[in-house]
Amino acid sequence: MKKFCFRYFNFIIALLILCIFCIENSFAKSNSLISSKYDIFFEDILKKEKQHLKDSYILFDCLYDKNAESIDAYSLFLYMKQNNLPVYYVLLKDNPLYQKLKNDNELDNVIVIENYSKRDGENFLKAIKDVLPRTKAIISSFGTESIIDKYFHSLKYLKYIFIQHGQVFFKQSVMYSGYLFPKKFPYILASSDIERAIFRKYGWEDKNILKAGLPRWDLLKDKEHLDEKSILIMFTWRLTTPRLFAKSLFLKRFSSLLNNKEFNDFLLKNNIKIYLAHHHAFKTNSNININIDLPNIEIVDMNNISHYIKKSSLLITDLSSVSFDFMFQNKPVIFYGLDRGDILLEKNQYNDLEILKQIEKTFPNIVFEEKELIELVKQYVNNGFMLEEKDIQIYDKFFFTKKNIRQQLLDEINRICQ
Repeated sequence: MKKFCFRYFNFIIALLILCIFCIENSFAKSNSLISSKYDIFFEDILKKEKQHLKDSYILFDCLYDKNAESIDAYSLFLYMKQNNLPVYYVLLKDNPLYQKLKNDNELDNVIVIENYSKRDGENFLKAIKDVLPRTKAIISSFGTESIIDKYFHSLKYLKYIFIQHGQVFFKQSVMYSGYLFPKKFPYILASSDIERAIFRKYGWEDKNILKAGLPRWDLLKDKEHLDEKSILIMFTWRLTTPRLFAKSLFLKRFSSLLNNKEFNDFLLKNNIKIYLAHHHAFKTNSNININIDLPNIEIVDMNNISHYIKKSSLLITDLSSVSFDFMFQNKPVIFYGLDRGDILLEKNQYNDLEILKQIEKTFPNIVFEEKELIELVKQYVNNGFMLEEKDIQIYDKFFFTKKNIRQQLLDEINRICQ
């Protein structure tokens, strides 16, 4: 009987190994077919490009998540279009911006794709194939997140420029996690000398760094006085699973803050509105839904997050790069490292939260306890959300400029494309 069980066990193991081998072999063949398809596609583009003057630009924001707001590359697209440049914007049909543009009859030079797969991106390539041979630059705030990125480098006549969708100061793990590196994005936008130094440290040559700012900042008014006093709460996402997230320190402390009676009573007494934004990647990358049902909190749509960035008086976050949008407007930001040190954190996010600890003595409003956070909120509500001059000076170090950003970026793009 024991011999039979042992043989049966060995048979099962052998069968599993065979299955894994077959799956890996199938995946390898599939990737090989995709690569071959791309080889043929880009060889054809290289043949056609010799027949065209290079005068066009292709721009796109996030193509693989319909819940991500299309704003960075899109705002630059609008500016370039206003300046009569031959520019094209690629947009996912499921993105709410498509319906808005369609209703407003503003789809000129917008290339719409039905769907997008990070596996092969075939629909994207088919959509841009006629423009690609005459393109001098591809400009994106997210990249394709697919094998296509490396193929763009084979087109020596064009520049592949990454303009980001947020500064990397609080999320430097993107530099060594495989998301951001010079071979993937040869040209990159920096918004300050601080950020430029980070990119130089990780291998970008100074000549390949575009010195300007995020295009969307041109849409923010430096002095916008609104009658409503409100707080935006937006934490960055966590790379985890629903099971681990349920046990996380993040969820425990996040729920504690939102249900804190002292916090809620103070806000209600002072007529302070709370907007809560869940990062789109919670659902897309980790399949996590966070259900909040509290009377004084409004859940806002990430597709329209720029609206709440403009109208809110203060931001509560951990590491979200939206913090720089508030800093740009000289609005206070409270950094709450609510789950720093949690052993359930993914390694890169664990390391990012340590940055807050390293700079807590030199950077404004970094707290790790709920009580400290509530006291800071009270102070800002009581002083009309005004920043101290010393804090404004710290914030200003993160921006090359706060005026005519898109023109300055366009000047840098022209420098790169000469």
